Amino acid sequence: MFKLIADNIYKLDIPFENITTSSFLVMGDKNILVDCGTYPSDVTEIIMPALKKLKITPDYLFLTHSHGDHAGGTEVFLGELKNLKLICFHGEMCKKFGGTLLSNNQELINGICFLSLPGHSYDSGALFDKRTKSLITGDCLQLWGITKYGCGVGLPIEYKKSIFRLKNIKINNIFASHEYYPFGSTALGSNAVKDYLNECDDFYNEIILFTLGAKGRGEDDFDKIAADFRKEKSLAHPKMPIIPPHCFKAISASDEELIKRYICQ
Repeated sequence: MFKLIADNIYKLDIPFENITTSSFLVMGDKNILVDCGTYPSDVTEIIMPALKKLKITPDYLFLTHSHGDHAGGTEVFLGELKNLKLICFHGEMCKKFGGTLLSNNQELINGICFLSLPGHSYDSGALFDKRTKSLITGDCLQLWGITKYGCGVGLPIEYKKSIFRLKNIKINNIFASHEYYPFGSTALGSNAVKDYLNECDDFYNEIILFTLGAKGRGEDDFDKIAADFRKEKSLAHPKMPIIPPHCFKAISASDEELIKRYICQ
């Protein structure tokens, strides 16, 4: 069932393989559901009964990005609620389902701002509730990643830009969609938010520097680079997630001078 986590914000954990993916309900002038599970059954057996228990009907469905564990239930959910309006940063999803394509920093609903924060994917975005200064991030902030899925950053420079941008916004709470290592899915209070953002930033700096060092030695086997990185870190952090080879590959393919510039910020 939905649990109240801040004024007018509820969280619902939905099982996904060996973890959970959270949906959020933000209530106000218009009610917004953030993400809608992976499978049709997530909608019909988990989300809809939870909404009915609260006696709430959302006006909008905001997709934080188009990955299946967040957006897989879209078609079924739109079918369940005929007046529901889709909003997201993904043009193809909006085109397919007749939704509204958001622009960066758009305040479509009074007190609710939508931030484009690419990095995990090009279409990743967050909802910022100005009333409580709460940020619902989806997968925009990765910390060290989670379990076998690891730190899923596909666009390294954009990820660094997104973190830098968030550090310049007054945020009181962060609510992510997964229990990322080592701080989990939640940061409550401005100091915890600062620690959360710094941990995302500092850890990814370590991945970048490790990759650039391997690249400087002429190494291009990204499976080996990923394994070497894990070996170096796992003694101090035995519960650290797997860092997938594609993260190291994406860094290696990035503009080296530009990515170094963001390490120094």
